[in-house]
Amino acid sequence: MNVIHKGKVKTVYECDDSGYEVLIDYEDRICAGNGEKEDIIVGKGLVNSKISSILFEQLNEAGLKTHYLRMQALQMRCNYCDVIPLEVVVRNYVAGSLAKQTHMRTGTRLSYPLIDFYLKDDSLGDPLLTEDRMRNIGHSDILIGLLRKRALEINLVLSSLFDSIGLHLIDLKLEFGRTIRDGTLVLVDELSPDNMRLWSQETNESKDKDLYRKDAGGIFEAYSEVLDKLIVLVDERKQKISS
Repeated sequence: MNVIHKGKVKTVYECDDSGYEVLIDYEDRICAGNGEKEDIIVGKGLVNSKISSILFEQLNEAGLKTHYLRMQALQMRCNYCDVIPLEVVVRNYVAGSLAKQTHMRTGTRLSYPLIDFYLKDDSLGDPLLTEDRMRNIGHSDILIGLLRKRALEINLVLSSLFDSIGLHLIDLKLEFGRTIRDGTLVLVDELSPDNMRLWSQETNESKDKDLYRKDAGGIFEAYSEVLDKLIVLVDERKQKISS
């Protein structure tokens, strides 16, 4: 298979002659600080691909379109997309850069979800963008509004899902693209503890990549716990529907 793109923790492969679909391989690598820190955690890639597949499936079922098609062996089969060079971050609680850049205390619940846009460019440090800057680099008001609306809808579905398994969705990073097949706007990339913060509702313990950023350890165990809880929840929901 030909490699289309190799990122920090995922590799995208051409999977057929149509040019419309790809296979995404989740690697065991974990990175922080735009790749300044990285390690290998055996098994992490498979866990993240399974978490992502469950969450993408839930969003697709809710009518929120994603690039995800199905799991194929150990890889994820997806629509090939032209990725929009923006990162859309949805924040439900104060954490990370929001705590560092404001006087708000870490862990404070926001009165409403905050949407931040960032330029997707590691060489520039993925800078925060104002909407005026977005317009001046060529993004229309229609696209900005659509990304904001879609991000809030995704956040609502995922927040409810994680709440059902005893986790607070603190924040999450989303990326969007347009399918090569027909130009449909869809959610792309991944949905895993690598690109969201998840805290236990009972203990406030992190179940995400902050464990790696802070050298706290237990990353594989935390990610696996999230996966196991999601599998149980989805199975229970399927049983209710079938009964």
